[in-house]
Amino acid sequence: MHNLKIGYDVSQAYGKITGCGQFAKNLLSSLNLVQDEIELRLFSNVGDFWFNEEKNKPSFNIKKSYNIEWFQTRNECVKAWKNESYDYLFHGLDLIHLNNFWCPDKVVTPKIVFTVYDLNFLEFPDWSTETNRNGCFQGIYNSSLYADHIVFISNFTRKKYLEIFPYYPKNKTSIIYPSSQYEKNKHEKEKPKLKVNIESKKFWLNVSTIEPRKNQTMLLDAYCMYLKQSKNKYPLVIVGSYGWLMSKFESEIENRDLIGQVILAGYISDDELAWCYNHCYGNLYPALYEGFGIPVLEGMLFGAPTGCSNVTSLPEVAGDAAVLLDPKKPNEWSSFMLRLETDLAFRTYLANAGPSQAAKFSSNTSGRTCLDIYRCVVQQNKAIYDSYKSVV
Repeated sequence: MHNLKIGYDVSQAYGKITGCGQFAKNLLSSLNLVQDEIELRLFSNVGDFWFNEEKNKPSFNIKKSYNIEWFQTRNECVKAWKNESYDYLFHGLDLIHLNNFWCPDKVVTPKIVFTVYDLNFLEFPDWSTETNRNGCFQGIYNSSLYADHIVFISNFTRKKYLEIFPYYPKNKTSIIYPSSQYEKNKHEKEKPKLKVNIESKKFWLNVSTIEPRKNQTMLLDAYCMYLKQSKNKYPLVIVGSYGWLMSKFESEIENRDLIGQVILAGYISDDELAWCYNHCYGNLYPALYEGFGIPVLEGMLFGAPTGCSNVTSLPEVAGDAAVLLDPKKPNEWSSFMLRLETDLAFRTYLANAGPSQAAKFSSNTSGRTCLDIYRCVVQQNKAIYDSYKSVV
């Protein structure tokens, strides 16, 4: 069989990357392991829903040469994908792997593999904007009609998708768990250059975009409870950019008299983030809803004692190596933080258990699974599920 010609969507995998982009970038790196069997054409933007404003052409650590389809402006991108004959953009491809919630609304020449991260915008619409809800839903709905295979990043997400779209064939779905960008490179990294100095092993860490489902407001309440009882009173460092619907978050910090105690680090580099994981006193992840939860995986990888929510996909990631807590009960989180300060055996157990659990999410496995999916999909007869459309 000839080398597979794969189109791969990297539209969220460069610039300021969040969870979806990190998955796409890490999976692309995993494909390095099987690079000789595929030829890649990368797409800086696919579809008219998402546009990466980064002006510099992305560069990826890929052993084999690749081409990149590049759109310099949003207008140029939208014009191309609004064209009814946009199938020409896929010329010569066997398969296109879509990673940004956009999916064609018609039959196209290459087979389609579509990544689904989570469905929070359907289950909890108040956590997002109308524009985001509509765009995500249209792509997800189209995937149920036109995708030849759907990749999910957790079993939790796959179950939810099949509940909402029960007509989609389960045998055309797979799970590819995310892996960490730090999996094989955990050596000492660069300390963040923050306005307030943070000392090694003397700060709490939360890594996530600041938005409602990430639940940082509850974490502030838990942190206040912790401060009242702690002898150490370590600061809380929140790493991540603002998302949506959280414009009053700094006021929430001020109203709780936490200025100077809560440090908003913003978006930091990969090396600086590695330092934070490696040097934090504890890794806190109180999200109300997750498709996977990469900060939980990465915290465990570095041996950071980790507490995360006991809902959605997070128990899949944490296993027995992190403490599962109710994301709506701040007292559970403060109790966890206080126990880490007083129970050395507890801290040691979590620090030792984390790397072993994180090792289960291997890039080797991700790359092989992804290539197997590509092979199977390309070999299938192209079939659009017309009979299912009538059900919706």
